[in-house]
Amino acid sequence: MAAGSPAPDLRPSHDEVVGRQGVHDGYGVFVGLDVGKEGHHAVALSREGKRLHDATLPNTVDQVDAEVPARVSLAYEAEDACCWLLFYDLEVDEPDACAEHLADPDDVDGAQAWAAEVLAERHRIEVTGWTDGQLLPGRPAYLAVHAGDPTAAAAGTGPVGKWRLVHDPVDDAWLLLVDDKPHADHDALPAASVDEACQWATTVLADAGVVCHGWTTRADGNAALEYMADLTGEC
Repeated sequence: MAAGSPAPDLRPSHDEVVGRQGVHDGYGVFVGLDVGKEGHHAVALSREGKRLHDATLPNTVDQVDAEVPARVSLAYEAEDACCWLLFYDLEVDEPDACAEHLADPDDVDGAQAWAAEVLAERHRIEVTGWTDGQLLPGRPAYLAVHAGDPTAAAAGTGPVGKWRLVHDPVDDAWLLLVDDKPHADHDALPAASVDEACQWATTVLADAGVVCHGWTTRADGNAALEYMADLTGEC
């Protein structure tokens, strides 16, 4: 460049800027990755700037395998997050993934498809189905069924015992029996709270490695409230 000549203008033209912006029109998520020796950190943002993911990622196969969850729960948070959340090993303090783009509580199919994709990408887990479960009283969820899930292993061996859910009018408590032997009880739910009692019993069975597909009513000679666990999915 000759002495005294004005410096060239290296700023992109308007057409160049528009062209560059057009290149990104097909992207819905933008990801930033901080690579480290002991771990990586990833941040994902939507086109609107919403933070979709912000967490440390393992960077070795051993770390990935060590963090594979045995139990996975999918629930909708209607109070703060207002979206679908994914929890590992029934831990409910902090979600392991959130779907801010899924704000419809009725979009169960979309939420399950998103959760299955997350599990496949993060942990190479293939979800084969979902069963109704519960994280906390009054907070229903869907439990993922996969090869590493203890409930899936139990399901492969066939039904385990005969489970009955009975309301005891004397103690005003719900009793869960297996082969007519006491297994668990719940004295904080009245007789009218049938749905909550069934959800609680389903969770107890899941913790015992038994998949329950639902409950069917049965009245005994004392006309007590009694329900039989459906362990086959055929009832």
